[in-house]
Amino acid sequence: MENEIEKYYTYVSKLVESLHTDSEKFAKGNRSAGLRLRKSLRHLKNVSSDFINVTLGKETKHQLFEEEKED
Repeated sequence: MENEIEKYYTYVSKLVESLHTDSEKFAKGNRSAGLRLRKSLRHLKNVSSDFINVTLGKETKHQLFEEEKED
């Protein structure tokens, strides 16, 4: 479970960093960056919901990471 939490935390951190980049570009007038920003915010909402469920030990609604196969 800890490994999965670390994966989610790393993913959310990178996603927030990309939000920052796109928000700066949008503030400078780049309309495409605004579209990416809104799409990323919706994705962040879903990922955050799944992250909470992982920390509670519940199943997630979205398949963010592929399950590691045991051989």
